[in-house]
Amino acid sequence: METRQRLLLSNAIAAARRAPFWRDRLAADSLPITDKAAWREAPETDRRTIAPPRGARTVYTSGTTGDRIEVLYPPRGAWFQGVLQLRMSHHQGLFPWDRSASVEVRRAVEGHGFAGLVRDRLLVPVPADAPISEVLRIIGRARPKAIVGHSQVLIEMGEKLAYRYKPAVIITHGDTLTIDHRAMLRDLFGVDPIDIYGTTECGVVGWQCRHADLYHVNHEAVAVEIVDEECTTVPKGETGQLLLTSLWNPLMPFVRYSIGDSAAWSTRPCRCGSRLPALTHVTGRYFDWIVDVNGRRVAPHSLLLGLSLGPRVKGVARYCVRQDSVGRVRVDVVPSEHGFSADDANLVRASYLGVLGDLDVEVRTVDRIETAPGVKFETFSSEVKTWTRGEGPEPKA
Repeated sequence: METRQRLLLSNAIAAARRAPFWRDRLAADSLPITDKAAWREAPETDRRTIAPPRGARTVYTSGTTGDRIEVLYPPRGAWFQGVLQLRMSHHQGLFPWDRSASVEVRRAVEGHGFAGLVRDRLLVPVPADAPISEVLRIIGRARPKAIVGHSQVLIEMGEKLAYRYKPAVIITHGDTLTIDHRAMLRDLFGVDPIDIYGTTECGVVGWQCRHADLYHVNHEAVAVEIVDEECTTVPKGETGQLLLTSLWNPLMPFVRYSIGDSAAWSTRPCRCGSRLPALTHVTGRYFDWIVDVNGRRVAPHSLLLGLSLGPRVKGVARYCVRQDSVGRVRVDVVPSEHGFSADDANLVRASYLGVLGDLDVEVRTVDRIETAPGVKFETFSSEVKTWTRGEGPEPKA
């Protein structure tokens, strides 16, 4: 494995040197750390090695931890990620013919062409904001073996279902699976959730198998480093900054890329018996629950600006949502070069009121959103700590 990865790493660095962004950075004896800020500042033409060939695909980061980033996938990139997905699913107890239910906010299902993913009827969309009768009808008809989604969205769904759905497998992705969220999902669905950690820039990085223990790293696809504040490799078992080098994308390479997350290498094998290096945990983005007018928790994924604006989200460079102690919600938006109009602000406000009820919602434009040094950008934060009784276990302090 180490020999194979060294060869792939050498090829990735050689490819990176063909991109203007990397040419000056990758000296013969130096591999500097890069971050999102430097990546955003560089023109797209400097970040890729060649003109996009036919079949290349453009994807975007969510923007929930800052400005959205454009990433180009090579023509075979999606195919390669699909092969890795098959292996991962096998170790999670899923066969290629097993159906999964992907719980999404309805507007995400409608606005991102999600129906195209279900033509083979193996990935069935379940709108998280649908009436329970509709959810039960979809699940009853599809009879999925697994349920997939953001942990907070799945918790919100599980509370509405009130223990009426017990899947064989629960898979979470897209946010940090905390100890509390893991316990809630176990209580609501009767099975330990299996977590996946990945990024738009580098694909799936690490995943848990059916034992829900360590995070197996896709060593063929990404080289992982864990370093301290001095950029020195930390010993196994110690938490440090996560650096990623993509090994499968010669079109737009990422080398020693600081994603802003932290992790630690395990000092023991996974309970499944694999002795390949694995991560004990990954700490990435975490969103506070937002509380609606009735005091009920709302998964923040229902309030993503992309759901309110659709294609017009291009007018947003960065945004944050803050809820104060009395429940008022303020949405600060940094406009992009495309512009964020008063009509856009009204769309966002109407969308939020539709989810949260008759709360005081203010949408305003700002020049910048300040983040304290060393503090990860928070898109959603709330000072309201109300937890609705009878809707699931109360969170730990």
